[in-house]
Amino acid sequence: NYSNRSSEYIFHQHDLPPDSIVPKNDNFASFDPVEVARQLCLLEERVFKSIQPIECLNQAWNKHKEKSPNILAMIAFFNQFSNWVATYIIIQKNLKDRVAAIKRLMRVAIALFKYNNFNGCQEICAGLASSSVFRLKMSWHKVSKDKRLVEEFAFLRRTVHTAKNYALYRAYLKKVDPPCLPYLGVYLTDLTFIEEGNSDFLHVPPAEVLAHYEKGLTTRACSQSVTTTNSVVNVEKMRKVAIVIQEIVLYQQKRYSFRKVDPIFNFFGEGLSYLSETECYRHSREIETKEAVAAYLKKKGL
Repeated sequence: NYSNRSSEYIFHQHDLPPDSIVPKNDNFASFDPVEVARQLCLLEERVFKSIQPIECLNQAWNKHKEKSPNILAMIAFFNQFSNWVATYIIIQKNLKDRVAAIKRLMRVAIALFKYNNFNGCQEICAGLASSSVFRLKMSWHKVSKDKRLVEEFAFLRRTVHTAKNYALYRAYLKKVDPPCLPYLGVYLTDLTFIEEGNSDFLHVPPAEVLAHYEKGLTTRACSQSVTTTNSVVNVEKMRKVAIVIQEIVLYQQKRYSFRKVDPIFNFFGEGLSYLSETECYRHSREIETKEAVAAYLKKKGL
């Protein structure tokens, strides 16, 4: 049972791999949340560690996609997994099953957080925050009764929240010891702001013209000379880009020591099926209609 095992023992990062928790069946409901987190770490680590510094330059993942295959693979899995999270919850027709699904995914997210896989945390948070899942008031009311789980997940969500440009997350990340899978989206956002807010070259007038201007001379000859400019590399921009790439490379160095558990690894690694956002929302409205939610909340005195 997940909640009864020693958290200190399970999540301590040993050099030797921990004992694997092999599932009895090959469906998600039978997977242990801790082992799911481990397999997701292995799966995403493989792609994250393949990212080359050149992929981070000039917004290649947006403008020159053929130059950024591994970043695009990370983005694709993020979208696929977060959409699958929403779908998995929505396809549970029974309220009890939906509540169990949400709680299981929350436990996976908490395990990912404790294993420093912040990219995986964000994937699950995105799925749980989707409009089709967020509106399930009956399900969330049932989930809220598990106070310990809700508190742990709330701490996780606050830590990785976007508030103040991920201020809490950035501070927390500095304190963790590798292995770690940082949230790639933060680096891509930082690189985008650096690229779009700074040019590669700075255009400056010749040195002699600058000297004239420093002396306060504004002769016609001097004014005409300033139109002839020299281009120099914007070293400060390059330095900022290098700092971001250096941090990515830092977290690529140490690997997780988990053993691969094929049924779970393959479940997530061989392609996840999911419904479109529109389909999810339609199903969501069917499984928890406005009328049913209103009657439920009234019955509970809410």
